[in-house]
Amino acid sequence: MRGLQPGCIYHIFNRGNNRDILFIEERNYQYFLRLYRKYVEPVAATYAYCLIPNHFHFLIRTRTLEEQKVWKLGQGAKTSPVAQASWETFLACPARIECAFRETFPVCPARIECAFSPQTGKVCGAGENWKPLEPSQQFSNFFNAYAKAINKAYRRRGSLFQKKFHRLIVGDDEYLKRLVFYIHNNPVKHHITKDMTSYPYSSYGEIVRSETTIAGLDKTLFLFRGRDEFIHFHQRSRNNSDFSSI
Repeated sequence: MRGLQPGCIYHIFNRGNNRDILFIEERNYQYFLRLYRKYVEPVAATYAYCLIPNHFHFLIRTRTLEEQKVWKLGQGAKTSPVAQASWETFLACPARIECAFRETFPVCPARIECAFSPQTGKVCGAGENWKPLEPSQQFSNFFNAYAKAINKAYRRRGSLFQKKFHRLIVGDDEYLKRLVFYIHNNPVKHHITKDMTSYPYSSYGEIVRSETTIAGLDKTLFLFRGRDEFIHFHQRSRNNSDFSSI
C-alpha cells in the first residue's frame, strides 16, 4: 500500500482486530489522543476526528516538508527565547500569504531560509540536523505505542488493530464537507448516542466551542465559512440519507 504523501488530505480509519474493543474505559480515549498529538501532529493537521469503542476516524492533511520544519520551529519557540524571537519574526513576515483551509502553516521559500539560519537551527533543532518525518511511519509508531500500552495494562496478547490502517485521499471540497459530517455523525450511525453534538470523543464540540486541542481543528470552520454554517450544515445533514454513508 502506498505511503501517505505530503500536502494531501486523507480520511484515515481503522478498527479493532476481529472488531475487538479499542477503548475499554474513558482514560483510554484520552491516552489515545495524547499519543496522537505526540506522533501525528508533527506530520499532519487534523480537520475532524471521532473515536468509538471499536474503531476511529481521522480527517487529516499531511504537512509538506517545509511545513514540518515550520512546525518544528514553532515547538522550539516554546522552550527557547532565541527560537521564540525567530518564530515571531517568521510570523510577522510581510510576504506571509494566508490560506483559509488547506495550508496549516503558510510557507514561502524566503521565510524558510531566514527562519532556519544556522543560529536558530542549533537552538530549535530544526536546522542543519533536522530530518523530515515520514507520515505513514509516524502513524505506525502511534498505533504500536497504543497497542503495547493496552496489551500491558489489560494483560492481553496479539494484534489490537487490523493489520493496515485504511487511508482514502480526498480532493473535492463538497465531499470534504460531507466527510466532516460523516465522521462527527459516526456515533449516531452506530447507535452509541442519539445526539452527536454532545458526544465527548469527537471533534465536533471542540470546533464549535473553539477549544481545539489538536492542531488543525481551528481551520475546519474556514471550510464552512464560519461557525454558524458549520452548525447548520450538520443540522441539515442529519435528515439527508445520502450523508449517512461515504
